[in-house]
Amino acid sequence: MNTSLKLALFCIIAFGTTGLAQTPAQAERVRAVLIKAEQGDADAQLRMGNTYFFGIFVQINGAEAAKWYQRAANQGQVIAQGMLGQLYQYDKNWVEAYMWFDLSAKQGNADSAKSRDDVKARMSLTQLSEAQLLSKNWKPKSER
Repeated sequence: MNTSLKLALFCIIAFGTTGLAQTPAQAERVRAVLIKAEQGDADAQLRMGNTYFFGIFVQINGAEAAKWYQRAANQGQVIAQGMLGQLYQYDKNWVEAYMWFDLSAKQGNADSAKSRDDVKARMSLTQLSEAQLLSKNWKPKSER
């Protein structure tokens, strides 16, 4: 099962359904996760990224998804790192995509390892060296 499908299933399980918030209870669920995310909880930040990426109780918003994935990934959240890699891959930013996939893969994410290798095949040697250096020097940044 690929990472995106796993994340979609995770979101459905975590929030109960997909689609725009229709009830006060659904809106409250999003608000509760948002509060935790704003307080620096990396898993909640991942959930907010998924909320906007997949449109769970909100309108799909790629920029907002990227913001939350970035915050979670910066703290070392493995799934967020893989999702951020996918966003950079979609934008053909091979250096950033490789770096985030590599970081995720080093934490055991097999899907990210495959994606990293796919991106690697598209990179010049200069790009690959830069991406490997970024990955090697990367350090998580706690928000708490």
